[in-house]
Amino acid sequence: MINTILLSQNDCYVDKDGNLPKRPSFDKELLTAFCKNQVVSENGYNGLPPSMRKIVRKQKMNDEEISLAITIPEIDKYSDVLIIIRSSETLENGKIFRLNNFKNLVKNENIEIWIKK
Repeated sequence: MINTILLSQNDCYVDKDGNLPKRPSFDKELLTAFCKNQVVSENGYNGLPPSMRKIVRKQKMNDEEISLAITIPEIDKYSDVLIIIRSSETLENGKIFRLNNFKNLVKNENIEIWIKK
């Protein structure tokens, strides 16, 4: 499964108050393209803003496979390929996304491609 996540310079996905890092200008459009017509878990669906809920389908039964991971545990578990969008911010005391299970293939200022080890 290919997924995407927004991370700060120090690998945080939210700050101590639960706020996302500042997005690069292209991130919302990329996230929209990733989400369009995908099946997401109920937890993932509930965590999306209303505008994004309109373009995804909520998993109807537990045996229906999700096609896009939204929650942090899902992203860690299901991502074979992970596209990281890198914020210019560094978040102090934020929640860190551990990349221990991934290997970096491509890295530039705003976008990185990682694969599951």
